[in-house]
Amino acid sequence: MEPDRTGRRSFYDWFQALDRRYIYLVFFIFVIGAHFVPLTWPVTPAKHTRDLFCTVEAIPKDKAVVVDSDWWLGIRAESEVQLRALFHHVMRTDRKLVIMSWIWGPEAQKFAYDFAADVAKDYGREYGKDWIELSAMNKVGGAELASFARDIHGFVKTDVFGTRLDDKEKLPMMENIRNIYDIGLVVSFSYGFDTNWIGFIQGVYGTPFGVATSAIESSTAYPFIEARQICGMMASAPGAAEYEQLLELPSNRRAARQTVNVLSLAIVYVLFGILLSNLAYFGSLRKKR
Repeated sequence: MEPDRTGRRSFYDWFQALDRRYIYLVFFIFVIGAHFVPLTWPVTPAKHTRDLFCTVEAIPKDKAVVVDSDWWLGIRAESEVQLRALFHHVMRTDRKLVIMSWIWGPEAQKFAYDFAADVAKDYGREYGKDWIELSAMNKVGGAELASFARDIHGFVKTDVFGTRLDDKEKLPMMENIRNIYDIGLVVSFSYGFDTNWIGFIQGVYGTPFGVATSAIESSTAYPFIEARQICGMMASAPGAAEYEQLLELPSNRRAARQTVNVLSLAIVYVLFGILLSNLAYFGSLRKKR
């Protein structure tokens, strides 16, 4: 860049010649700082988030909530906070929780159990009495969901520890949870969502079906929401933050809020960088003229 007549470069020239490593360094500082600086961005729950919340509120106390944990580590930042938000809701309202997962996603099974166990401590909920995780199942295209709906005990047989579901001493909650009519809601946590739940469960039995998806796949759920085949949705970490707002959780238990703070600061930084870059570019063009 050419200096001006005083021998100094203008801000426009200096900014365009700035080493990109400094830009990434400041971005890194922004992201790390968001973990330590408490921010209070306003959170306004979307309609589909509120609909899922209201569906949970409306479930009869004698019905269980089934969580389909079907995700992978690449989206843990989104799925973890979504799971924690729903676990808080189910456990604080004293409803039974049944977690299910699939043999090809062992990380989803393990982490869902860990998150549920952590949240259960806040409400004094006991494994086997208030919540349970089923042994992993094989996904074969929907037929397994039909079998699950007819006879949970016959299809799954054991929990994640190998205890038979018929064991009234270790798993007393399962005595009254035997088929789809004992389930008040199914919520799928995944990158997208499995439409077999709609075809084999919601469409056949009328069981409410909700989803918690990644940000990039959330748009695919809207047609099903409009058709009322999906009762509500948590869209990525912001959806979980909205759910936490509806729950009015204390700040130290709002896991999604911290994630959203990081995302918000990152977006602000990127937008600010775009603005400065454009100002520098058009400023340099004006200078040349």
